[in-house]
Formats: sequence, structure tokens, C-alpha cells
Amino acid sequence: MYNFPKDLRDYQREKLKELIEKIEKGDKKLIFEGQTGIGKTRIAIELLKYLKTKNSSLKAIVVVDRIALTQNPWKKELEKWWPELIRNERYTIVYGGNRKKGVGFTVKEREKIYKFINEKDLLLITVQTLHNDIRRNIIDLEKFDFFIFDEAHKVVTEAEEQGKYRYSVYYKNLVLRLLIRKDSIILGLTIPDTQRTRETENKLKATPVISNAPAPEVKIKILSIESDEALTVDEIFKKTMQKLRNRLKDILGNKRPERVKKERFEEILEERKLNEKEKKKYMRDFSVYKLLFQARLCIWEGIKIRNFNRVIEYLAKFNSLSYSELEDLFETVCEKKLDAVIKLVKRLAEEGNKIMVYCKYKRTVETLYESLEYELVDKKVAYFVGGDPPYKLKEIQDCDVVIFSPVAKEGLDLPQFDILVHVSGIAGEFTRKQIMGRIRGGEVYYVVFQDTNDEEKLISVYEEWEVVLDRETSYEEAYIKIPLSDSGKIKYEILRDLSQNVSKEEYLPIEMPTDLTTTSGLGKLGEKIVEFHLESKGYEVLPLRKAAKKKRKWLKSRGLTDLQIKFIKENLAIVPEPPLDLIAFLNKPLIIEVKTSRQQSPPKLEKEQIKLLDKAIEVGFNVAIASVHVSESEEKIEAEVSFWYPMYNNFNKNVISL
Repeated sequence: MYNFPKDLRDYQREKLKELIEKIEKGDKKLIFEGQTGIGKTRIAIELLKYLKTKNSSLKAIVVVDRIALTQNPWKKELEKWWPELIRNERYTIVYGGNRKKGVGFTVKEREKIYKFINEKDLLLITVQTLHNDIRRNIIDLEKFDFFIFDEAHKVVTEAEEQGKYRYSVYYKNLVLRLLIRKDSIILGLTIPDTQRTRETENKLKATPVISNAPAPEVKIKILSIESDEALTVDEIFKKTMQKLRNRLKDILGNKRPERVKKERFEEILEERKLNEKEKKKYMRDFSVYKLLFQARLCIWEGIKIRNFNRVIEYLAKFNSLSYSELEDLFETVCEKKLDAVIKLVKRLAEEGNKIMVYCKYKRTVETLYESLEYELVDKKVAYFVGGDPPYKLKEIQDCDVVIFSPVAKEGLDLPQFDILVHVSGIAGEFTRKQIMGRIRGGEVYYVVFQDTNDEEKLISVYEEWEVVLDRETSYEEAYIKIPLSDSGKIKYEILRDLSQNVSKEEYLPIEMPTDLTTTSGLGKLGEKIVEFHLESKGYEVLPLRKAAKKKRKWLKSRGLTDLQIKFIKENLAIVPEPPLDLIAFLNKPLIIEVKTSRQQSPPKLEKEQIKLLDKAIEVGFNVAIASVHVSESEEKIEAEVSFWYPMYNNFNKNVISL
């Protein structure tokens, strides 16, 4: 029998009873809406405890969108309000990640965990991992009766137009499966009274249960920096971006270019049936606009975008200032912003406050951490960013100053902080409320340049379209030399600039990742080179992550059979990256895995990749492995490409006529 805990607040008890009553009357799709800090997680835990008294064999899943949330608030709250579940190990936590860094579970480890899931009452899992494991067919949703979506508004994501929403790629398949099951109970948790919340209710087909309990009170303060340099920078960006928006209006109408993905923009250009020259012109303007949009976000955070030389070169064309004058100007603005943030945090920390600093980018986190650790020698300074192991949240409990990336935007319970400092302006009331709720009361400071776009964001009606540079690979234009021969190993030469000493007719433009120091950047370079090679042989080439999202009609037009389309949709719609890289179309569709390294060594495949390539052959695909060996100097990059083909489950080197 369930007994309502005596320490439940009156409004918590009232809403818990309302949720129970609706479920008992047969309403099994619910969304609980309440301000951040009122105890939504506690109420969800109590509802689960109640349901367990009614059905002792009930199994539950809590779906979160970030690894950190499995520990904080969920494990933390379970330890507090349901300690016997933790003590008796009747729960398990699952998420993907990087095992070399000690984060996450491999596919094989997760398969083993799922085999013994009947021994647990509760599974805490990230939506990305659940999405991928459903695609891999290694987890059975039929074993679960109760599904909790934390931060339920993640079920929808903003579409291209302001105020419009669509399913998140992570959630769509999961939600549709659950809605078909009439017996499963769904509970979403989110904040009330927003358009995004209403769209989430619609997608979940959920009945809202709304709490009117107020969020913990916070005092909002704005630190406005007066800066002539910032005003000049703001004007330069506004003027240049407006020119580009005017040019793109013929294609996009009133849509904001920053809200349109590159793939969708390319589709729109195709739909307009423009000639190649017009397409290139619009594509160039679109790419430059997005680059400037990202660059401005970075400037207001006190950092420069990695390929900032391109930004300055472009801005110099449309403004009277020279390259060096613009460079000095941006440098000054960055220094002024970081200096203001450091001085504010130092003063507040020396007054005895515990401070949370929120940044949009990891590079801002790193820069501030180094400076504040130096300035606050008698204080404990730490940081927490996406990719950090969840246990680090416990390690930062006693710190005086902690700097966070957007991993802290939603869900985390951080009541130990008295003050939240934003390094720049935050657009959209929804997001401001979400971040503000992390500290459960206290003071919130926004550090912004007065009378600029940085300050304007604080009165924005619409959410700012997120551009997370730390997750995206940024590209720059380079030039690739057409090899004289492609027998055996094919050697490509890439120049970042065309000097006067080379024959320009021998080189063609190619997009190259800006940063080749990361595994991701190097891998993307390899993919771009293989794409270039195959396209030069007449193939139409597409990354598999894009092909998996294409409509059946489009794939059929490229010669794929129903069986092949099913294979792609079921096995390669893995986010954020599928386990195989490219698909090429000519006579018979070809799937290619690209292995890029700085060492001369045969390609090594993971078991999952070998299994998938075997399946691809079974359904009629040709398959190949492209091995790309990269060496780099200041002047050029050399990339040697070899193609391999499968024989008896091993990949043997062979020259393929590609």
C-alpha cells in the first residue's frame, strides 16, 4: 500500500493525487507542467512508487537527453527519496559515450545489460542511446510499462520558421511506438505555458496537469558594458548580415537563414530549378551569412570563431575598415567582455558567494577557467562541459566557482549556487527560465554590451537558434590537385591557398575541415577526399547520415530496392553519426566506410561495421573500404587513398575501378 510522504509540500501532494486519479480513470498519456524548482522529479518518483504498489512487476524507463541528467537530478533524487531502490540495486543507468575516456557503455555491454533488465525496476537512459539501440534491435520496449520523458519539450524541436515545431529525430520513432501501445503509461515533465509545451502535448497526445506553484524567486541584474568598439562591431555585423538576408529573401522569403539547415537550403535551390551559376551564388551567400551569425555569437562570448580570418576578409569587403583594423577591433571587444566577466565573478566570489558561470561554447569555458583559477587563488574553481563524466558533478559540489557549457541549460539541480552569471545575452524567455531554474533562487547576472545585439537578446520573443560550434565541424575552402594517375594508391595534394607558383588549372575547390587536430576533423577530411574522388568518376555521393533521412521516393529514384531502403532506414539512421560513412550511386549503389589516419596501416573495422557490411552485401549493395593516409605541412596536405574490398569477412587490399 502506498502512503503519501509527510514531507510532500501541499501543491506536490495535490498534483500527485491529480496524476494518480487521471491514470486510474484510464488517461495514461500525461504531461506534468511546472516551473523549474518546484519538485517535478520528486513527484514523478512518487508516482512511480505508487504504481509499483499497484503492480509489483512494473518496469519503468526515464528518458533524458544528456548523460549528466542520469546522475543529477535523477540518481541524486532517487538516493534521497527512494533509497531502497538504490541500496538494493533495482535500477540501472545506460548511455553511450567514449570508453577510452571512461564514459559510457559499448554496444556489446549494453546488449548484456538489456538481457538482465527484468531484474531491475527502473532504467535511466539517454534518448540518443535508446534511439540507436531501438534501431539496432537490441532493446525490447515491450518489457516496460511506464515511460518518463524528462525535459519533455525535447520531443519537439524548432522548425525552420519561428514558432513552428516538429518531432525531434531522437524522439519520433520512440514516441510513435509508445502511442500505438494502449497499455503503456507516458509521463512528460516540462515547464508550463509556452508554444513549445503545447506542441509537445500534441505530439505525445498527452493531457496536461499544470502546477501553479511559483518558481523560487530570483533577482535579475544586468551588467551593461559601455563600449564604442562593441557598438562599431554590432553595426558592422548588422549591416553586412542585412545585405545577405536581402539577397537570400528571393529564396527563403521571411525565413531566417540561421534557422535553415544547409541540406534544406540545397533542396530549396533544387526545387527552384536554378542554374548552376545561380545555385553557387546563393549557396555562397547562405554559407557566409551562417558564418557571420556564428562569429557574432562567439564575439559576444569573448572568443573568436576558429576560421575568423575568413570572417574578417568578408567584412572588410563591405566596410571601410582594413583587415588589421577589424582584427584589432574584434580583439578589443573580446578582451573587454572577458575582463568584465572576470572582474564580476572575482568580486562576487570574494564576497563569499558560490557562483555558476554559463557559457555557450566550450572554448569560453576553457578561457575563463584559466583566468579565474589564476585570479582566485584561495577559491576552488572548476568547470563542467558536455562529454565530462557524470561523476564529476559530485566533485564540483564544494567548489566556489563552476563554469558550465550548455550541458547545464536544463535538468540539472544545482541549489548550492547563490549566483548565476551569463557571459552573454540569452534569447527567448523559455531558455532564460530553464537556465535560471538551475540555481533555485538567488541572483542572475547578464553581462552584455549596451545598445547592441548582445543586449537585445534579453527582450527577444523567439528562441535563439542554437549554433553549437563545439559539436559541428566547420569548413573552409581549399584546393585539391587532380592526380595524374589513379592506379593503385591515389595521391591527392591539397593547398589551403593557391600561391603564384602553381598552375591554378590543375586544382579544383574542395571543402576542408578547419580543425584537423581532432579525430572528427581528420575523419571528415578523409570523407571529403573520397567524395571528391568518386564524384570525379561520375558517382553521385552522399553521407549515409543524410541518405538515411531521405524519402523513399528519392532513394528509389537512385535505383535502391525496397530491401536496400529498409536496410538503410533500420541500420543507418544512427545519430549523431551512423557506423558507416558514404553511399555512392552509379550503376549499382555502393556503400563506403572511410578510415582516415596519419599512420600507414591497414584499415581496422569494428565488429558492428563488419556485420553491417555483410548485411549490405546480402541485400545487394557493393561495398568498399577507403583508407586515407594524411600527412601535413605548413604549405600543403597530402592524402593517399587506397580502396579495399571484402572477401570472406576480411578486407583485402585491391585496386577497385572507382
